[in-house]
Amino acid sequence: MMSDFDMPVFIIRNWFWQIGKDASRYWSSAAGTYVAEAPEDRITAVPSLEDLQAALAQLGLPAPSE
Repeated sequence: MMSDFDMPVFIIRNWFWQIGKDASRYWSSAAGTYVAEAPEDRITAVPSLEDLQAALAQLGLPAPSE
C-alpha cells in the first residue's frame, strides 16, 4: 500500500492522461503527443477529449486534436 510519502507530486506539465476508456495510449503533457506506456502512478483519467483540451488550453499546454 502506498503512503502519502510515496505519492508522486502532481506536475501538470509532466503528466499522462487517459482519455475515456482508451487504455491503449496516453497523452503526455511533457512530450505533447500520445505514448503507448505511462507510469501507473502518473496517469489521470479524463472523461473526454474535449475536457482534456479545455484543461490544458487554460495553461497554454499542447493538447491532442483527436
